[in-house]
Amino acid sequence: MVYKMSGYNLKIAEVFTKFPAGRFRTDGNYSGERFRDDFLFPALKKYSKVIVQLDGVRGYGSSFLEEAFGGLLRNGLISKKDLQAKLEIKYDDQSLSSYETEIWGYINDAQ
Repeated sequence: MVYKMSGYNLKIAEVFTKFPAGRFRTDGNYSGERFRDDFLFPALKKYSKVIVQLDGVRGYGSSFLEEAFGGLLRNGLISKKDLQAKLEIKYDDQSLSSYETEIWGYINDAQ
């Protein structure tokens, strides 16, 4: 039996960058692929709940978000059911609410 630590608050602006951009690692150091593989997926494996905090970033491109979140399912890293149970999207700035909708849309479309 693997012991899972409880929750983790993954603040993109603090642990990754304030300027996420691109889909693949070849697009630069702050791509969706790198965020997914080096930050998001390891956190999802380690913790029973991962809260992704969107605040503090200049903006999110669709290629970044689709690769980071939809790519979890497309690449078979986690099931949709497990991702829905473990992932929470948070923000204090209400102008970021559309990104939450976009993220869940990419997760649903990745089936």
